[in-house]
Amino acid sequence: ASCVHANIHVLHYIMTAALDETSRDFEAMNEWAKFYATNVPVKYAQVGNLLIRGQPDVVDVIAGGGADPVGLAKDTYALLTGSSGFGANGEKLRPILLKLLNMWTNDPTNYLGNMMNVPKDKLLEAGVLTEFMKHH
Repeated sequence: ASCVHANIHVLHYIMTAALDETSRDFEAMNEWAKFYATNVPVKYAQVGNLLIRGQPDVVDVIAGGGADPVGLAKDTYALLTGSSGFGANGEKLRPILLKLLNMWTNDPTNYLGNMMNVPKDKLLEAGVLTEFMKHH
């Protein structure tokens, strides 16, 4: 669930950047998009700095040469991939998250169905996002 949550921040960043870029000729929309775009990149950066990082180069760490202590601390304490976190392998996790991101955005007409992996009629039947569905 934490990996999916992190991926939602990545998707939000991509969508917000796209809205900012594509609304440049629509001043009222772009004004709103720019406000949004100033706040979302922080979460995107947090995904890369706090949640999902690559594994440190063990040889470099042992040798003590050129190892970046701040980078090493981030790699060690990254919530999802750090050895002091859940310990997932960032190099193996990233392709899985990319595949999930691509699945979510594959069909814009069925965005919620793709993202939640549940058909819209089942969401309605279960009462999920009922207020949102009135406008969707």
